Amino acid sequence: MLVLCISLFMVVVDNLIINVALPTLSRELGASTSGLQWIVDSYALVFACLLLAFGGLGDRFGRKGAIQIGMIAFVGCSIWASFATSTSSLIIARGAMGIGAAAIFPATLAIIIDVFRDPIERAKAIGIWSAVSGMAVAFGPITGGFLLEHFYWGSVFLVNVPVGVIAFILGAIFIPLQHQKIQIHIAWISQGLYFRSRWWVCWCTPSLKDHIVDGRAVQHWHRSLAQ
Repeated sequence: MLVLCISLFMVVVDNLIINVALPTLSRELGASTSGLQWIVDSYALVFACLLLAFGGLGDRFGRKGAIQIGMIAFVGCSIWASFATSTSSLIIARGAMGIGAAAIFPATLAIIIDVFRDPIERAKAIGIWSAVSGMAVAFGPITGGFLLEHFYWGSVFLVNVPVGVIAFILGAIFIPLQHQKIQIHIAWISQGLYFRSRWWVCWCTPSLKDHIVDGRAVQHWHRSLAQ
């Protein structure tokens, strides 16, 4: 349970820890207002777009592997982001971090549900999972402020490295292998439509009609699969 909480905490904290560093990034990298917006949103955008797809892939091919691969990607991209020399490179690195986060986040909850079979124990575990997620939202800006006060701006990303390495090692030791992989059909067309919808929502330029069409297309595709 500890390794799952550490992984979850790191993923959620990184969504908000960057906010307090925006004035510094504007000064050091010469980032414009739109550039700062993309530095913040690229992580959440990629994370939201890939969350459902990676959750399904984790169920199908193994949740432990999803967490371990996601952790490697997350830590590697954190190092990349910490040494970014331009706004564009930082935006890309943040987006790549979102890929790792999308692999980690759904697997943590799925493992809890799989390991804790007793309803009471499962409810307690999910309560702890939710509490850790809420704590991470509060600790993000606080942690970022502390690091910026004592170190350079890249420290808000480098802090992920030791935490991620510890979580990776503990996960390799303590996270159990999935007893039975779920043979699910991944609807790639639905995932593509979902990705497009989330992208345009974050881009903030689509018409309402585009979202209605995407939503109806996803519903139609799921009905055809059910039939």
